[in-house]
Amino acid sequence: RKAEEERASALRRQGVELQGKGLWKEALAAYRESLALNDEEDLRGVALGLEKLVRERASALFAQGEAFKAADRLEDALAAYGESLSWAEDDDVRRTAAAVELRIREMREAASPERVFARALRDEGKTLEEQGRAYEALGKYRESLESHGADDLRLHADALERSLKERARALVREGAALQRNAQFAEALEKFRESLKHYPLKEVEAHMEKLEEFLKK
Repeated sequence: RKAEEERASALRRQGVELQGKGLWKEALAAYRESLALNDEEDLRGVALGLEKLVRERASALFAQGEAFKAADRLEDALAAYGESLSWAEDDDVRRTAAAVELRIREMREAASPERVFARALRDEGKTLEEQGRAYEALGKYRESLESHGADDLRLHADALERSLKERARALVREGAALQRNAQFAEALEKFRESLKHYPLKEVEAHMEKLEEFLKK
């Protein structure tokens, strides 16, 4: 018992020394360790007061981080959050810091040459699609995806390609029906129209044969 009291006293003196140096968090840890060995009421009051100061310091740093974040000074905000956590652990602060860190990483990636190039190609594709040049747009989207694989663009490109293929096949079927009825000129027009939606080599080859047949 005496050894525990001596250890508690030593820890208390260490806490006082640390607090005098402004090392509040370390001092608080020493006080708590001392109290675990010898629960002194006056030291408990000192520890509670110091704990309040530590939490107030952590809260002030978090508020500073929030102000930096509002001003788009994300690096400064992240540093303030980190300093706040060094004073007191807090799950909300840690989540906020993680979100800001992710945002910083995303911004850096967005500024990379690959992402810039991919975004330019995507914008070109969007303009072409709005102009009704869907197949050309699809080419730009695919080229963009080679530089940066954005999931939303991949889904859009896949859906656009399916739609273009379906429309092309429907026109080929119409052309085939016209050809069977000996309406060769009209059939060729349908085949040509299908190529505007989605070029297929077998359709191009069939058109060449049909045109040769009509020349005879």
